[in-house]
Amino acid sequence: ELSTALIGSSGAGKSTALRLISQLYAPVYFHEESCATQIPFLIFDLPHDGRSLHSLSTAIIEEIDRLVPSGRYAETYLCATRKNALDRIYDAIRLVRLHCVGLLIVDESQNQKAAANKPRSGRKATPHDDAGLSSSIETPLISQLITMSNKLGVPLVLVGTNELHDVISGRFS
Repeated sequence: ELSTALIGSSGAGKSTALRLISQLYAPVYFHEESCATQIPFLIFDLPHDGRSLHSLSTAIIEEIDRLVPSGRYAETYLCATRKNALDRIYDAIRLVRLHCVGLLIVDESQNQKAAANKPRSGRKATPHDDAGLSSSIETPLISQLITMSNKLGVPLVLVGTNELHDVISGRFS
């Protein structure tokens, strides 16, 4: 299992602790023998609505662009082209692979709860009937991140409040 979660109360210092620990390491390593730039860990926030694959891929690309400004990835992948969300997530995956990212740290992962609690298309949930609500397994961004982590072999750390437990309980062992 390449995935884990750090769950705690709001304001407990989860994000602060991870960012302080991350400062103990160089944000990028340049390998002269192969002319490659390696990113040991990538910290980014899950989109606020918990649904937007486009926003997720944008967050990943923007963070890689911030760490490797000479790559001009924001200009190349975000401004110059009009791609759909699936193309953009493939671009993000390509950059994660290109820079041999060692760890994906996804902050504000409880935002996926927003997607899990919204009714599926065409169904309107009532206060007494939750049949129209998505289950925790049907959280598109968490599923995409877990799949990306498994395919790339990059460990995934989800960081969030106690609401995150409900979202991942169906996916994490």
